[in-house]
Amino acid sequence: MFETSLIQMIGLNDLWTQVLVLGLMCVILAGIHYVTPKFKVTRSLGPQVPTFFIALALSNLRIFPAPDYALYNNIYNVGLPVALALLLLSIDIRAMVKSLKPRVFVVMVCACFATFFGALVAGIVFRPDVLGVKTLASCAGAAIGGTENMLATAAALEIDHDLIGAITAINMLVYTVSCMILFGVAGSDAMLGRLNSWIKPLQDPKALAAEVHSHAKNKEYFPINTKTTLMMVASVMGCIAVSQFVAKFIKPIPLPGGGEITISWYLILTTVCLVVGTFTPVGKFELIEHAAMPLLFLSVMAIFLKADLLASLEMINLFPVVLTMYMLHKVFVIISAKILRVDALTSVTASMAAIGGGASAPMIPTVAGVPEMIPLSIIFATIGYAFANYLAWADGQILLKLLHGITV
Repeated sequence: MFETSLIQMIGLNDLWTQVLVLGLMCVILAGIHYVTPKFKVTRSLGPQVPTFFIALALSNLRIFPAPDYALYNNIYNVGLPVALALLLLSIDIRAMVKSLKPRVFVVMVCACFATFFGALVAGIVFRPDVLGVKTLASCAGAAIGGTENMLATAAALEIDHDLIGAITAINMLVYTVSCMILFGVAGSDAMLGRLNSWIKPLQDPKALAAEVHSHAKNKEYFPINTKTTLMMVASVMGCIAVSQFVAKFIKPIPLPGGGEITISWYLILTTVCLVVGTFTPVGKFELIEHAAMPLLFLSVMAIFLKADLLASLEMINLFPVVLTMYMLHKVFVIISAKILRVDALTSVTASMAAIGGGASAPMIPTVAGVPEMIPLSIIFATIGYAFANYLAWADGQILLKLLHGITV
């Protein structure tokens, strides 16, 4: 394999190489988001899958610098906390609860806990080593909220940056399989009908979607201008600064029988942003929703570029562990839907919102031909973002203690 990439050969020096890489990343992401809606296959899978495979090819074929290139870490370390803060600040928990019937809200919460328990069962059955447990917990973060939660969990569990790309590759393979299953169910009226005949739902999904959509339209935003942009930047930087400051004063929590748990600053950031977004007007800055996803995808692509294909193949033994967690998640979601009597399409949407986040959640209503449910799918995704960091981190700590007698 070549040590020097094509971009490094073209760049006049390292600074110009970094500028070229960053610029081409933005161009590629823009192209992916432009092309994705135009074809059925990419529209079904969402932008994450093509982004993953393109990034994997670019770095491993040495068109872009190798997976250990420092710029990828820099983008990830700066972009992820900012993107995570923006996403969490846009969540108003009080308004979200008002927008949903209690049963529907609970089915998404159940979807989050379905992954939590699925990870515990998969970990206990397969008994992976310490790195395997951390990998499983990180993938649980992705399967509750999204890729950003996986990265936050990996950071909280102190996974080496050089391994995150390989872990992301494993998760993306399982995620692709899961998407195929969910899209197959959502796109089949016969399958949805059979599930609904067993569930016996109390409400039609279109009626529920129309109700949620009416709440979403009533939300008022502050317009995009210099003042609101500066206020948004100040809010995000303030939340990050406060979270890092507070983290310095929180001592590790001792556990009975030995060991201790360290509260990651990512968990503090999650809490601070949820409180600020719910109880202040910050979440009404219109720019927040426009700025979060591009920055998130830039951070995610940087992680995908770090995925060393050979290292990923060395971790392929974790594929069945992570796949088991994802499959158990689906089983638990359908059981929850039966108990709560929430229709199959809403339940599948909740599952997709959990495993794919806000970028993938709208794909299920689109595939099912019920675009009225798109606002509901996005609300579901925000619930996943809110729960993911806590539950995935807890998965890691519990399994590390149970299987190896240690904590992080």
